[in-house]
Amino acid sequence: MSNDKAKQIKYLKKLVIYGKKLKKNILKYQRELNRIDKKSVITRTKKYHTKSIKKKTIKKKRKKTRTKTKHHKTIKNRVKIIPKDILYPSSKIIVIDPGHGGKDAGAVNRRIYEKNIVLKIGKYLRTELKKSGFIVYMTRDRDHFVKLSHRTKYANRKKADLFISIHANSVRKNKAKKAHGIETYFLSPARSARAKRVAALENRDGVNKMSYSTKNSLLTILNQTKITQSNKLAIDVQKNMLYNLRKRYGKNAIKDSGVREAPFWVLVGAAMPSILIEVGYVSNPIEKKRLNTISYQKLIAYGIAQGIKSYFLKNSY
Repeated sequence: MSNDKAKQIKYLKKLVIYGKKLKKNILKYQRELNRIDKKSVITRTKKYHTKSIKKKTIKKKRKKTRTKTKHHKTIKNRVKIIPKDILYPSSKIIVIDPGHGGKDAGAVNRRIYEKNIVLKIGKYLRTELKKSGFIVYMTRDRDHFVKLSHRTKYANRKKADLFISIHANSVRKNKAKKAHGIETYFLSPARSARAKRVAALENRDGVNKMSYSTKNSLLTILNQTKITQSNKLAIDVQKNMLYNLRKRYGKNAIKDSGVREAPFWVLVGAAMPSILIEVGYVSNPIEKKRLNTISYQKLIAYGIAQGIKSYFLKNSY
C-alpha cells in the first residue's frame, strides 16, 4: 500500500506541474488570439476606409466631368469654329517669287548678289511651307531671268491664294552703314519718298515709259480689292520675321523698318493678296555678311512661313 500511495502522490504532482504548464500555454494562446483579433479589426477598418475614399473620388470625378462638359458647351458657343482647310492647308496654294535672276543681278556688293540670296531664301521657304502641307510653286528655281509681268501671270495661272516676292535692299555708299533692317511692302500708290525710291529700284525692268500719275491710277484700279488683305498679310509676315531674327541676334541688331505701301509692278495684276519682302540691305557691311549665311536665310524663311500660317488662321474667309 505504501508503494501505491507513493506512486499516486508522484502522479498527482506531475498532474499539477502539467496543469500549471497548460495554464501558461492557455494564457499565451489567449494573448495571441487577442492580437490577431486586433489586427483583423484594424485591417477591416482600413479596407472600409479605402473603399469610402475611392467612392468619394469617383463621385468627385463624375462631378468634374459634368462641369467640363458644361464648360465645353459654353466654349463651343463662344469660340468661332475654324474651317479644316485652314488648319490643314492642303488646298492652299502659294507662289514664291525670288526677285531678279539671270541677266538681272539685282543689288550687288562685291561678290554678293541679291538674285542668289533671294533664290536660296525662296527655296528654304518652299521646304518650310511644304512641311506644313501647302502647295508651293516658284516663279524661278534656278538662275534665269523672268519678266515682271510674267511673274503674277504665273501666280494667276496656278490659282494661288498668296503671292510672296522676296528681294534684298540697297543704298548708296555714303548711306550704307546707316541703312539696315527688314521691311515688308504691299501694293499701293506710294505715299513716302522712301517707298518711291525702293519701288523705282525694283521696277527697273517694268513700265518705265508711263508717267507717275498714270502708274498710280492704274494701281488703284487693278488691285483695290486685294490691298486690305495684302496689308494684313504684310503685318503678319513682318512680325514673325522680326520675332525669329531677334530671338537669335537680339532686339537691337535687327531693325524693324515696318510695313509700307509702294507701287511695285511685280505685284500688279495679282488676283490674290500679294506682298514684297525686303530681307535686308546688301549694301550694309553687317547685314551683307548675315544675308550670305545659311542660318540667317533659314530664319527669314521660317519667319515668313509662320507669318503665312498666322494670316490664314486670322483670316478664315
